[in-house]
Amino acid sequence: MRWLTSIAVTLVLVGCAGGAGSQSPPDWIGTPPAANATSTFFTGAGTSKEGDQAKAEEIARGALIDEIMRYLGVKITAQTTATARASVDSFQSEVRQQLTQTGSGNIAGLQIAGKYVEKRANGLTVYLLAKYSTTDLAKEKRRLEEVFREQVEAVSGPEKEAQDLEAAGSFYAAAARYLDAAAAASKSGIDNAKIKFERVINSAKAALDHVAW
Repeated sequence: MRWLTSIAVTLVLVGCAGGAGSQSPPDWIGTPPAANATSTFFTGAGTSKEGDQAKAEEIARGALIDEIMRYLGVKITAQTTATARASVDSFQSEVRQQLTQTGSGNIAGLQIAGKYVEKRANGLTVYLLAKYSTTDLAKEKRRLEEVFREQVEAVSGPEKEAQDLEAAGSFYAAAARYLDAAAAASKSGIDNAKIKFERVINSAKAALDHVAW
């Protein structure tokens, strides 16, 4: 009977070792699924040394959002226009709401597709896998690109008008529009803003050289 008891105890221990807490990590932790025509995938991880799973999961959600924003190519600088910044902040808020499922959520194509909790003696780590509709993601990328393109057009628009005015011989009006473009460049977060600023300032000076004082 003693040997039967030993076998029973061994089976119980084996059963416990194979429980949910010891299951092998899913493949997507190391290698996220490749994007396809239907879905694009993102991963995020968060660790809590205190073993606080809710805290670790919140960190993982933040990492997910960062990955999504990097994919969208959003770059916020100190010079980013208030309109562009507000649009990004609103989108990030909607993403967080959708991922936490604390509200109705406005991003139907986004959801948590997988979660894995790795418990260790010195804390735990939560891994999250998010699935985003490839079509919806592409639409959002185009929308944000359009918002940020407004910053570029704030410079290129007045500059083009100035060039047309200069070509028509309206040098004073051209200089004024070049200065408008320079002002926009000085407050913009667009690439090569300093170069654009110097260029339109020089163009304004050149236009004024043609004005008969």
